[in-house]
Formats: sequence, C-alpha cells, structure tokens
Amino acid sequence: MIYMEINKIHKWVGAKPVIPLDKVSPFYNEWKENDTEFYSLTDGTVCDNTVRYQTMDTYYETFVGSGGVFFSFLNRKINKYFPQIFKRAILSDVNPALINHWLVVRDNFKEYKEDVDKIKWDYQMSDNKQQFYLSSRNEFNRIGKFPVGKNIRLAVLFIFLNKTCFNGLYRLNKSGQFNVGWNKTEKAPAIDLQNMKKISDALNKYEIIIEHGFYKDILDKYPPTQNDFCYFDPPYEPVVDGGFTTYDGHTFTYKDQQSLHDYVNQLDCDWLLSNSDAKNIEKL
Repeated sequence: MIYMEINKIHKWVGAKPVIPLDKVSPFYNEWKENDTEFYSLTDGTVCDNTVRYQTMDTYYETFVGSGGVFFSFLNRKINKYFPQIFKRAILSDVNPALINHWLVVRDNFKEYKEDVDKIKWDYQMSDNKQQFYLSSRNEFNRIGKFPVGKNIRLAVLFIFLNKTCFNGLYRLNKSGQFNVGWNKTEKAPAIDLQNMKKISDALNKYEIIIEHGFYKDILDKYPPTQNDFCYFDPPYEPVVDGGFTTYDGHTFTYKDQQSLHDYVNQLDCDWLLSNSDAKNIEKL
C-alpha cells in the first residue's frame, strides 16, 4: 500500500482527470515497485482525488526513477489540457546510469534508436540468450564505472538489461556491480521506441533540466520557491523486517527516511512525499 504525506493542499485548484490524446509512458515499466505501483494507483494522474493542479513555476522530482509522476504532468502539458501546469521541470537521481539514459534519449535519440534496434536483433538471433545477457551485463558493469555523461552504449545496455533482467529490478552489489539475473525471455526485449521518441521530443521541446545528484544537492543548486512543487519518491521503507531498500549500491536507511521527512517539512513550497505504509513511516 502507498502512504502519502502532502502539505498545503488547500492551495491547489481542481482539474478532472483525462485520457491523454498523445500519451507518453515511463521509460521503465518494470522499474522499482514503488514507482510503478504509484503510477498504476494514480492511473497516470497525480492522485486526482487528493492533490489538485495549479500552475507551478518549477516541478521537481529528485528521485525520478522511471519518471511516472513527471509523465502524468507532462501528458497534460503535451495535450494542452493544462499547458501552463509547469514552466520548467528539474529531474534528478543518484543513479548515474539512469540519468545517463535520460540524457541520451533526450540528446542522442537517432544513434540510440539504431543501437537499440541492433541489440534487440542480436539478442533475438543469439543461440545462447542467457550468455548474451551475462555478456551484456559484464559490459555494462565495465563501462558504467565512468562518470555521468552521454554514453550511448551504456544507455542501450541499461534499457536492454531493464527489459531482460528478472522483474526489471535494478540492484547493485556492495562492489557497485549490477547483479540481477536473466528473466529467461526468448523474445526480443519489448523496448517501445515510438514512446521513447515522444519522450525525446518532449524533453527537447520544454525547459527540463536533468542532472545526477543527491536530492539535497540538487535542491541547494536550484532552490525551490513558493510557487514550485516537489515530489519525493524515495526507496520505500520495508513493511517487513529485512525488506529490500538498496537500488544503487547504497541502502536507504530509516535514518535517511527521517532526514528526508525533516528536510521536506522546512521547504517553503508545496510538496508530496510517497512511501510505504510501514508503521514507523506513519509515526514520522
């Protein structure tokens, strides 16, 4: 179950949910459970029965992941249902390979598409798909050690592994190596390049800043003001002992949850924070 903490909702103006005419969807439909569950729960809207839209100057999503909530806003802007919903957006994450993928899709789509088509074909023609997956995973780990930039090959391997690994899970071991196993699919991975092209066009059409970094560093660099809105979607607190909280090689602890909670409560702008309904989260 999703737990949401919202501030200042009285300032938001009502808007009925719509089915977008030219909908874009999150990059990674099997991204971490909280991202996809929240997107599914809201049916691509941002809790229409809880949070109501207003015109905001800047929309922030500093645990962007697959960008599910960002795309719910973007769809309204694209289809001119609410074109003024935000003037600019700032998207960030601590996962360098993830941000590299966002940047490549935005800035190098032609080359990206060609290489995605090639890896899909090579995989489909491979006689040993498990070995193909493992070789791709090894290559990803080798070139993923470099700083965030616009590495097309890294981006292609990132989306390929997301579609061919078990449950679309992104998990790094203590050495920083992606170690998720193969999902045993024999078909070419379902990478929706038409949707990716729509995303690329939208990221170029509007003022959207994409950066790698910790949420506090990003918000210090681009301080939110009164007419901004921040959405926070951290790794969810486990509802059972020993639950999974590590996605980028670092565990997001309960102390981190407390720090995030304290941080958002001192912001001057509107914000929404989602998490699990773990008892210790509800007590914050």
